[in-house]
This record gives sequence, structure tokens and C-alpha cells, in this order.
Amino acid sequence: MKNRADIFFTNSVRSYVPSLCRLIPILLLSTGMFSIQNAFGQITQVGAATTGNNTGTSITINKPTGIQVGDVMFANLVQHDNSSGTDIEVNITSTGWTSIDGRHFGGTNPEYWGTILYKVAVLADVSASSYVFTLDVDADGGIGSIVAFRNVNVTGGVTETGGAGGPFDVDPGIINGIATDNSLSAASITTTSANAAVIMFGLMGDNDNDDVTGWTTTSPGALTELYENENSNGDDQTVAAAWAIKASAGATGAGSATLANANINGSLLIALKGCTPPIVPPIGGGPLNICIGSNPTPFTNATMGGTWSIINGTGSATILNTGVATGVTAGTVTVVYSVTESGCTGSSTKVMNVGVPAQPSVITGQTQICPSSMGNAYSVTNVSGVTYTWSITGSGWSIATGQGTSSITLNANTTFPQTLTVTPSNNCGNGTARTLVINNSGDTPTNCTSCTTCTEPIDDNPDVMATCADLKVVLVLDESGSIGATYDQDVEAGFMAFVNTLSCTGVELSVVEFNNQARFVLDTVGGVWYHPVDNLMVTAMQNYATGDGMNSLLNGTQTYAPDG
Repeated sequence: MKNRADIFFTNSVRSYVPSLCRLIPILLLSTGMFSIQNAFGQITQVGAATTGNNTGTSITINKPTGIQVGDVMFANLVQHDNSSGTDIEVNITSTGWTSIDGRHFGGTNPEYWGTILYKVAVLADVSASSYVFTLDVDADGGIGSIVAFRNVNVTGGVTETGGAGGPFDVDPGIINGIATDNSLSAASITTTSANAAVIMFGLMGDNDNDDVTGWTTTSPGALTELYENENSNGDDQTVAAAWAIKASAGATGAGSATLANANINGSLLIALKGCTPPIVPPIGGGPLNICIGSNPTPFTNATMGGTWSIINGTGSATILNTGVATGVTAGTVTVVYSVTESGCTGSSTKVMNVGVPAQPSVITGQTQICPSSMGNAYSVTNVSGVTYTWSITGSGWSIATGQGTSSITLNANTTFPQTLTVTPSNNCGNGTARTLVINNSGDTPTNCTSCTTCTEPIDDNPDVMATCADLKVVLVLDESGSIGATYDQDVEAGFMAFVNTLSCTGVELSVVEFNNQARFVLDTVGGVWYHPVDNLMVTAMQNYATGDGMNSLLNGTQTYAPDG
């Protein structure tokens, strides 16, 4: 029942953002165009296992994501037939896939046939989205799953028949352990090299097959389940698989797993031969962004004889064997350069944006802030090669820092709500904007109200005590002529930053200015020496700093004016 394989192969920003007006450090992570070298020798799974099922005579299964040239894919499939007698007599097939084994493993009505196929990925598989598997003409449906592995020596082992030149560490044999019971039992195999990947496939028919547990072998021991998928079509079929790396060569012992119910089943143990792929240097050249329809410069790599391919992401593109990319649809793609040595494939990757930038990520930052607060931080995920233009329409609102980048600070005014907008652009044009609505925080300080004997310190050089309020602070401002017109704006910016820092924290503040004499800046009518640092306080101090001294919280008409 086994066929010879047809193996295809081809050559800090650190910023501060008020949380209801409090300063909290936020670490912004920047991501963008990068290069990754695949330098790990141990076999690894690629993407996640995928599944398809049908009640007819074909099954379509999506390709696992991230497939590269040289990856090895396995398809594990079961088909069934409800006719009397034994009608299913041929393997499941698919163009470009090679059968490891296929056989009838039980039943007469219904009856079940299982097939396990494999494929070494070539360039066409990188851009493929799915595969169609043809069942026997008598089949009434079936189910199948695909799983893929990387860092396999695809020519240094043996083929599915045991001949030289394939990816298997040992002849995989045939589907065995066929029985009707509540366990899978796969015959032992003996690996010939260290760090082989041992994979156990299970194929099941009849009902209630959807619970497989306790995958294990004598060596490497417990196996990690890759998938377990059932086709609930009245005569259920289930495919499942598990695997582990076997550190040293030798016998695996029989593979086993427990089924929830007694069912028709068969199983198979195989081993893949590992390798250490060549280290591929980073990809050079090429465009950071590729405009659709343009003729960009080619990507390059210092290692000759490799293969160019593209893994589609949010966008899609194609690439010639000269390394020249052509834009197809907008978004991001990953350019891959794969090099094969002695049956092992290594690769290097680089992210490229196709067309105008995609819509930025959700804007992070406070949706409620204090009036007149400064230094409010907002950001989107950075994409290399993209310029970010920020805007806010409210009078007196401004982008303080970071215009053109993915992270900004925003100075607020007193009118709410406001809409913050960020528009991405590159040399291809503008992408879709992202917006965030900002509202007034409406926050008020939380002061202690439970104490009954509140007294202020009266001794010389008293300690600052946190009693009824969280903290009382006296801010003393120098208004002497030595500051003059040269430095007054610096002082204003400094004390406003200080006031904003305290805003909405529960602190109470008294502000005193002195020149020839000292005087209170804030109103002291009724013996109120301290005021809560809230939205009203921030606005009053902003009026004091800018010369608009008409504010009910100020002690008369007050202006910070050392130059006057």
C-alpha cells in the first residue's frame, strides 16, 4: 500500500501619562522592520495544526501559517463509507503529497480507511492557502488535519519506503495496532540519530472518539498532543497526533494513548531526522515600503544560491528570484530568503509594508484628563518607515512633543470632549486614521474626613504632617526682578509642571510669592490657607502664569510678572 516519495525541494521611549492626573511611568515598545536568523538545530512545530472535514468525497484543509521552503507537512486523514461490505479500497490523495501508508482499519457498515501523507514544502507552498484531498469514490465523508515541522534534514534520512534521501530517521512502516478497543497502540521504532522528532498518529472510527489522553512511549516518554479533531457526521471519525524530541538514538518502545470509549482505531509512530540549518545573514537592500505598481530596488543577501519567498500578513505581495518585490495588496508582508545545505534549510526574514500604511493600532492613553493638564502621553504601535501625524482641534489644545512619531505628549485646555486623531503615512501616501475621544476627568481629591482633632504644626521648623489631608504643601515662588523677562517663562513652566504633578492626588496647596514682600497667590478668605489641587486649582494657576489673573481662586488680580 506504500508508494515511493516524490520529494520536492528548491534551492525607551519612557514617557509620563496622567492617570486621572497622576503621573505613571509607561514603557512604550517599538516594533518595525527586522531580520531574524533561524539558527536553531532542534526540530520545531510550525504554526498550529489545521483541520478540514466533509460529508462528500473531498476534504479541503488550510495550510498551517508561516510555512517556509523545506518545512515538512503531514496530513492525517480518515474516510468512511456507510454501504454494506468493504467498498473503500484506495488511499486518500492530493497533488504533490506522498503517501506514507493507507489501509482499511475496521468496520463493514460503516467502514473506515486511514491515510497518512507528507510533503516537503517548496516555493509554491509558501503562497498556498489550502490543500484539497480526494477521498475514495465510495466515501461518504471524512476528516483530516495537517501539522508541520521545521529544521528537518529532508534529504539526509530515508524515504517512506526506507530508501535513502528522505526526511525520516527510520523507515516509518505502516499503520498498525489496528483494533476495536479503548486505546491506541503503535509499534515501536528504533531511531538512528540524536534529537529525532518522534510523532505518533492516531486514526479512529465509530462514535465518541473525541477524548484521547495519556500519549506516551518508553522513550522519549510522555508526548505532547498536537491536535485531536472529530468529524461528527453520524459515523464519527477522529484524527489525533502527539510528539516529543528523543534526545538519544534507540528504541522508542510502543506508543500508546487512552480513548474515552472502545472504538475502531489504528496508529503509527514515525521519526524525523533533525539537522542544524545554515546561518543565513540578514536581508539587505529592498524597500522599507513598496508602493503598489512601483519598481523597487531588489532585496539582497550575502549567501548565494538561496530562494526568495514572501509570507503574506495583513497585505500580500510577490517576489521574483532576483529579489525584486511587487506590490499586490496593502498591508505588511514578510520577505524570506531560504538557503539549503546538506538537506537542511535556514532562513532570514524582513518585514516590508505594501502600499500606504495600515490603520494604526488603538491609541493608548487616558480617555479622561484634567483641564489645562500638561504632558498627557498617547501612543500607537510603531511601524518602521511610517510617519504619524497627530491633531486635536480644540482651541488651546496642543501637541507638545513627538509630532511625526508614534508617541506624543498632549497639553490640554478646558473645553471637552476633544477628539485626538493620528494619521499614518509613508512615501505611498496616507493610511486610514485612528481616533480617540478625550473627556474631562471630573476627578476630585479624596481627603481624610474621619479625624476629629485636626491641628496644624505651630513649632519652629515643624515636620510636614499628613493628617486630615494626604499632604499639605507650601509652594513659594520668587518674583524678584533678577528673574526678569528672560527666565519668567521657565519658572512658569516649572511651577505648572509641579502643580500638574500634584493634581487629583489629594494634596492641598498654599502658594506664596515674594518680591519686596510676600503675599498669598490663592484666596485666603475665611482663613482657608490650603486649597485642594483639583481641576479648579490647575485652571487658576494657569491663569496666574499666563497673565489672565481674573479667577475666583486667586487673591485678587494676580499675575506672575517678575519683569513688571
